[in-house]
Amino acid sequence: EEISGLVKDSKLAESYNERARRGQVFEADLSKYDEKQKAVVQKAIDSGILNNTRRTHEFVDMVAKLSADKGVLFDFTNNENLKNSGFAVDGKFVNGYYDSKNKSIGLNIDSKKALNTVVGHEITHVLEGTELYGELQKAAFEYAKTKKDYDGRRKALESLYDAKDIDSELTADLVGEYLFDDTDFIKSL
Repeated sequence: EEISGLVKDSKLAESYNERARRGQVFEADLSKYDEKQKAVVQKAIDSGILNNTRRTHEFVDMVAKLSADKGVLFDFTNNENLKNSGFAVDGKFVNGYYDSKNKSIGLNIDSKKALNTVVGHEITHVLEGTELYGELQKAAFEYAKTKKDYDGRRKALESLYDAKDIDSELTADLVGEYLFDDTDFIKSL
């Protein structure tokens, strides 16, 4: 008890608390969110697959803000749910998907990719057909070429997608990755 009192507000105590929250199911106070954000936060709660860590809360908050801004609903899934729904093919799981008909994005929280990258990828698909999408695509392609990242990335996608989908998938991959991890790309925009 003495030691606990000494470290109560320390980073050490917070690390122990955070570790304990990994085993807790996601909880949130919906009254802290505006109306446009509540649906996504409720989806996070209802999924039962997200943990209750500070990092998860920050991620859900970001996704809720994007949802409100872009008018697209996010849902949360995992490899097990994807497998049960028939969405996995030959044991391969998607990182995320955009359903343009229902204006919704599914995020696989078991993705091996960073979730902010998956969000960036899927949001880029939402932007397709908008006025600025062509400029974003051009900027991403030009930047990838300067990094000598374009040809190899494009070739890798050729075996996965139809020719008509390669440009949009490459754009989404590049923007999803560069937007969160490359300050030079952001400056170039």
